[in-house]
Amino acid sequence: AQAAADAAEAAEDARRAEAAAAAAAASGVAPEQGRSWMDAAKAGDDAALRSLLRANPRLLGYRGDGTNYAFTAHTALHWACARGHVRAARWLLACGADAHATNASGSTALHAAATT
Repeated sequence: AQAAADAAEAAEDARRAEAAAAAAAASGVAPEQGRSWMDAAKAGDDAALRSLLRANPRLLGYRGDGTNYAFTAHTALHWACARGHVRAARWLLACGADAHATNASGSTALHAAATT
């Protein structure tokens, strides 16, 4: 019985990993690059954000696909606003970040900013 449960758990883990990889591929952002982008937004690291966006413009609308950030569906703008990084948030908006994008719970970056 335990062996069957372990096999089922391993199969589910493999299915999740495959789904995450497919989501990342569809977004045009490699998981490591996406994780770096989200980490930079959370930290308000303007230099890293600029460098990463120059390397891959698709990051601007990225929502964490293929990473542990996917469950929130935050954009970098959500993270910058949630952490109070005004300069980073303004730069993201100037680059064309969607101020009306909603996360998994239907909140915009403005909602995130209001809760800081």
